[in-house]
Amino acid sequence: MPTDYEPTQPWILPLAAAQGISANIHCDDWLICRICAPDPEIREELAARGFDFAAGLTDGMSRSLHSVALILREIISLEAAVFNCVSRIVPLLAEPDYDISHSEPRWDGLIFVTIPEGDDQRAALRSLENIVHEAMHIQLTRLEKKLPLIADETATMPSPWRDQPRHLRGVLHGAYVFECIRKCFIQLEDKVSLDESGRRYTSSRIMQIAEEAGQVDLRRLSAGVTQEGRRFIESLLAAT
Repeated sequence: MPTDYEPTQPWILPLAAAQGISANIHCDDWLICRICAPDPEIREELAARGFDFAAGLTDGMSRSLHSVALILREIISLEAAVFNCVSRIVPLLAEPDYDISHSEPRWDGLIFVTIPEGDDQRAALRSLENIVHEAMHIQLTRLEKKLPLIADETATMPSPWRDQPRHLRGVLHGAYVFECIRKCFIQLEDKVSLDESGRRYTSSRIMQIAEEAGQVDLRRLSAGVTQEGRRFIESLLAAT
């Protein structure tokens, strides 16, 4: 069973559907085509937990998703991973300049995200981050079903992304997801002609994510994972 990891492209995982191969996407609006309304029972449950759903896709949201698809095309392996992991996208509402993204293992392929509107690249990059964030959660969950990474299911530890201690799986997922986003933005700065707003956004997020990831107690995390989990963590650190 192959368990090779790609430190410079952490979204390429062993056993994953996307192995750096083109997803054979023929439409620039494939993300728009995956927009849907939530099932009534899911809407009811999440609304009770404070989620606010968009009534539909606005023109500004459509433009943002179209731009996201064009940007993803610059990193074929990441495009393939998102294409294979995300089958349905439910748009959420939030306050301006505040982003929300959500997914759960029981709803494979379904993500809930805010889709910022705007004519500059910052809006598209924020949308891209929300989508990639949840796609990588789904991808890692799929990997864990075949390749256990967590040994101690009860242990908790501090997380830079939550106010309260989290189970080790939550910390590992956070470290992985944000490392994928950081590496994505690093590669985009070399591949895409970013406008001023886009370059400010990627530069700021690259530094912010690196600072947050540096707060993770890797020794404590490594103590509660499997041998494969330690190899996985080492791969995330290999090309920082």
